[in-house]
Amino acid sequence: MTTSLGDRFAQMVGRSPSFRPRRVVTRNGYRVRGIFSSTRFNRPMHWESGLQWDLLYRLEASWLVIDACTRPTTVDVVLEDGARLGYTPHVLAQRRDGQLICLECIPSKQLTDASIATRLTAIRRRLTDVGVTLLVVTEAQLDLPIAQRNARLIAQALRTIRTSESDAEDCRRLAMTKCRPTTFSDLQSLLSCESALRMLALGRVYADMYRPLNAATPLTYALEERFDAADFVYPQ
Repeated sequence: MTTSLGDRFAQMVGRSPSFRPRRVVTRNGYRVRGIFSSTRFNRPMHWESGLQWDLLYRLEASWLVIDACTRPTTVDVVLEDGARLGYTPHVLAQRRDGQLICLECIPSKQLTDASIATRLTAIRRRLTDVGVTLLVVTEAQLDLPIAQRNARLIAQALRTIRTSESDAEDCRRLAMTKCRPTTFSDLQSLLSCESALRMLALGRVYADMYRPLNAATPLTYALEERFDAADFVYPQ
């Protein structure tokens, strides 16, 4: 039986896979605000803030992330003064190269808080010990209207109900064409608008997710990290 991403992480940090993390309560006293139904990762994803909601959409549209889940388990962390902290990652993601990443959404203004910086240092040290990367993402990476819009288009295309045979036929037509489409308009002409978005969503062809997706958008057939909707999972 294949071990799930969350169970694998739990075992790495010394938790039983059956352990259930604490219920999240935000600073304002609210519990989890909503559930994002992920088609790419085939599971519900919890979010507590607008930044986390944006992050889930960006991961959904990512070609670099092969799996992700929210709140996988609670990790025991020891701070410098000996105090103990229970840390529950916002998101656990696995990159194409196999690296596991814990993603934390934190508004940039909070990063100047000494207590938060201290906790992040201890959390990063604890995760590094088991080979997991801690990555803090802020509005600088997530509050980008063009990337947000493109991510939603990709997520919508993933949710389009189509048979595997239809996808396979579109892939075959794309592979068999003598002159591969070089713009999104070319791809739409070969297939259809819906199928063109679907091919982008499935990673059969790529485009820069930080440029408006329109008829003139250039296409590429080699994945470039800088084009990905979640390019921040590969810190420069």
